[in-house]
Amino acid sequence: MESETKPSLWPLALLGILGVAPWFRSQSNAPSKQPVEPIQAQDSTDRNRSVGKNESDVPAGIIAVTETPEAKAKREHATKRRQTIQRFRKAGGAWLSLGTFIVILAYAVIARNQWQEMLNSNKLTQQSLSVSQQAM
Repeated sequence: MESETKPSLWPLALLGILGVAPWFRSQSNAPSKQPVEPIQAQDSTDRNRSVGKNESDVPAGIIAVTETPEAKAKREHATKRRQTIQRFRKAGGAWLSLGTFIVILAYAVIARNQWQEMLNSNKLTQQSLSVSQQAM
């Protein structure tokens, strides 16, 4: 009696995961991948229009913008955090690549061992067949 062997689907599933993982990674909405565009201040004063009496020494239409120390600290903290996340992503990609290589190597070793075992089984089957033919 010959027993039918069902093909294993886990190598196909592994290849599917390896094929889909880079796509998910490229689709992530990472802050490092979004373009940063500065917002420009716009002057909405009409220079041709006469402005009322200006009692200060500051020309009309000029606005002084200063940055508070808290805002500067928050901006620097956000920049450092983005850089840290970017470093972790690069390191994560390297570890993912290394893990993928190890999994593929393990699969190759297992497949080679199965192939060798199948060859040994075929040799034993041929030997037992020749012995049974000689006995008849």
